[in-house]
Amino acid sequence: MITEKIGGGTYISLGFPLPLTDDAKNAILEKWDMANDDGEVDDLIAEAEAIARPCAYVLPLSVDELKEDYAVLSGVRFESTLLSKQLSPLMNRETPTVYAYTITCGQELHRWSQSQDDVLLQGVAEDISVRYLYMASAALREFVSDNYFHGKHFSAMNPGSLNTWDITNQKPLFGLLGEGADKCGVELTDSMLMIPFKSGSGVYYESEHNFESCMFCDKLNCPNRRAEFKGNE
Repeated sequence: MITEKIGGGTYISLGFPLPLTDDAKNAILEKWDMANDDGEVDDLIAEAEAIARPCAYVLPLSVDELKEDYAVLSGVRFESTLLSKQLSPLMNRETPTVYAYTITCGQELHRWSQSQDDVLLQGVAEDISVRYLYMASAALREFVSDNYFHGKHFSAMNPGSLNTWDITNQKPLFGLLGEGADKCGVELTDSMLMIPFKSGSGVYYESEHNFESCMFCDKLNCPNRRAEFKGNE
């Protein structure tokens, strides 16, 4: 892991070149076995490992104000009843702080996956890109745990994951992430879509009880579900 201070936050690179883990490779080969008759999947994995540069950026933000339907973080207002509710316990602290972040598979893998002519192989390339996104996410969580939370429990919230924190909150979030997001090569479009597509963003915050958006998301068959559905927020 390589870190660099940028704009009040920390840019995190996983190094280069970066091979996939054996478990990730085996999972990809098993999933896409039908596309690997002539070794195409093996070739794609090798191509990805030669160019992948996943990275992340994290930025401390002060919690300035909380009201029922909005929160002000480092002077910027976010419209969300959920965000305000989840951060309310922090107001008992002397300096309530959250940590905005973005993670990505990287522009290199994005351009490479989008350049695949075969639809099936494009699916393989996107799956490989997701694996690199997971690696960046794990590295970021390790960094914030070691440097900010010091073994304490923490949770993450992502704009657009629930109606009570609408995806339009991506705009003020990326306004704060600024040059850190630029360094990662993550762009927010007018429709609030992140490019590269295999990217993520949100805030980490100290929490005694683990929070997952999945707890309140009624998409019960979602393959990315991380927690049991508990009802609507």
